Amino acid sequence: MHGLVVLVLFLIVWGSWYRKLIAAFAPAVSLRLRLVTGLIPLAAFSAFAGLFLRYADASALKDDFWCLAFPVIGALCLRLTVLLLDGLQLQLPADITGRNNPASLPAFAGALLGVAALNVGSNLGRGDEAYTTLFPLALTSALWVAFAVLLAACTPLLSATVTDRRITASVQLGAVWLTSGLILARAAAGDWVSFSATTLDLLGAMPALAVLLTSARYIGRLAPLLTVCIILVVSSFWLPQASAWHLP
Repeated sequence: MHGLVVLVLFLIVWGSWYRKLIAAFAPAVSLRLRLVTGLIPLAAFSAFAGLFLRYADASALKDDFWCLAFPVIGALCLRLTVLLLDGLQLQLPADITGRNNPASLPAFAGALLGVAALNVGSNLGRGDEAYTTLFPLALTSALWVAFAVLLAACTPLLSATVTDRRITASVQLGAVWLTSGLILARAAAGDWVSFSATTLDLLGAMPALAVLLTSARYIGRLAPLLTVCIILVVSSFWLPQASAWHLP
């Protein structure tokens, strides 16, 4: 029952975005492409909501209010991510319905999956109060936004995706955004100890993000599949460790 209610709440939060996707008629845009575009936010949210309902702290799952509130917060985070991408000129569904630019889809998917990972990580571990989830989520979200903006400013990947419509650059950009989300999610995951301990855990992820940002300047020369494999493997060695983690 909770799963159905969560899905309805997601559609309420994302209603205006889906209305734009459906209403903008462009004969050149295939129905299949519209369906793929529409499924990306739903897939990212479903991944988060499913893992939340399976692995979140028992105190949150037993409370009907927070059992619904945290997924709604996740949906809002994903919706705010779209607004950030709009500011970076990666505009969906307009790129599909207006400019017929499907090259932006991989980057869009990587960004939403990265933010979904932040929400999952912030909900993993024991904590008796709402702030034990909301504080790491707020901090990881702020760090991810800063990383996303720096990535757009310091590398050619975004301009190659939006202006040049290069699908390879979009795949690489999405992979970097997803990897940064996974790194921060791993830093946020674990049992609550204190505000300072959580902050230190997240600061421990900074070397990994710095290496990822630096390497992103040079990955444009690689094949996209090779890029995805390299950054996921390399980042796994940089995932910060903390004695406070006791994951299920």
